[in-house]
Amino acid sequence: MNIGLIGYGKMGKTVRRLAEERGHRVTSVQDPQENGLTEQCKDSTDVYIDFSTGQAVRDNIMMACREKKPLVVGTTGWDWDDEAREAVGESGICLICDSNFSPGMALFRRLVKKAALLTGDLGIYDVAGMEMHHQEKTDAPSGSARALADIIVRNFQGKEKAEFHPEDEKRPAESFHFASLRCGRIPGTHTILFDSAEDTIELVHRARNREGFARGALWAAEWALQKYGIWSFEDVMESMMRREKR
Repeated sequence: MNIGLIGYGKMGKTVRRLAEERGHRVTSVQDPQENGLTEQCKDSTDVYIDFSTGQAVRDNIMMACREKKPLVVGTTGWDWDDEAREAVGESGICLICDSNFSPGMALFRRLVKKAALLTGDLGIYDVAGMEMHHQEKTDAPSGSARALADIIVRNFQGKEKAEFHPEDEKRPAESFHFASLRCGRIPGTHTILFDSAEDTIELVHRARNREGFARGALWAAEWALQKYGIWSFEDVMESMMRREKR
């Protein structure tokens, strides 16, 4: 597989190292900053992996659509718009985007969903979340925190919204707090708390380094070569786990 890397910070460098260890070839490396790609290797690249900046993602999506090449987006801090969605559909490419490509985080999300269903049904637990990252991370809350909060809203009975930056300490019963902390070099830690008068249940995912995210992005890139449309890393993991069960 020939890979075009968009963004060449710490994540991009980790993706390159693991890709070459897996026998893939990196055919182009671009560091778009906030201006999107300015050079392409159309003929030699099979799939693009984007760990650039939120401001550049839309331009990179449109570029991939024009080139009709699959794209894996691990960049956070951006939002879809109708034009970009339509471009992906019309181009026939596969685009996989997610806030977190760690296989462990994909499993963690499943555990949080199940725990939210079980504890929410009992009516005696409250719920909260906390995420911690390194001091250079530019977005707060993290994309994974938002995804976990959405899981809680959909599955914990009585919770309707997360408050990431509450204006006061006392929150209504239908909301829950999801706190963000930035410090040092923490790769990423996400904690979900289920608390009652009798006990506390904690679910924690703690990343040790960036290799898990890079590995998942490469799995997604391999998977994208056989698909079309817009998918998440959850879809990739679901497909892989079904394959393992056979």
